[in-house]
Amino acid sequence: MIVEWVIRALGIIAVLSALVAITRRNPIYSAVFLGLNFLCLGGIFTFYVSPFVGAVQIIVYAGAILVLFVLAIMILNLRDEDLGPSRRTVVKFFAVIAAIGVVWLIITITAGFVPPGREAGTISAAQVGRALLEAHVVAFEVISVLLITAVVGAVVLAKKRMEV
Repeated sequence: MIVEWVIRALGIIAVLSALVAITRRNPIYSAVFLGLNFLCLGGIFTFYVSPFVGAVQIIVYAGAILVLFVLAIMILNLRDEDLGPSRRTVVKFFAVIAAIGVVWLIITITAGFVPPGREAGTISAAQVGRALLEAHVVAFEVISVLLITAVVGAVVLAKKRMEV
């Protein structure tokens, strides 16, 4: 019973933090609320799928990806005049109405739903490792090369901007 309410609360917070992330004018505030969204999703994965998948969600997304976003935002060095005019309040009003509708849907759809037992859907670290290094080794290596290329590109762009 308590697990149901925790999962519902995490879902509601995830929806609301996503809504706030897309309505903020300042990209740093958006990144902070995106981090809150990632943490809530990690909690949902922990309760539904397995604690390992939840931990990976938090470490990879709330840790690494969010740091990459903040680094990109800081490299861009946006000023207030670069952000453009303030967004209309009418759009924000309808976004709040849409968020309330999504929260209502989450509550009504999950009413009476009992989360599955942990044994039924657990994923171990060994299974993830086997999947990455046996079945998906080419994709794993391509992504690692892509990330290294992105970091080198970011450093080159930052150096060019500092010289100008």
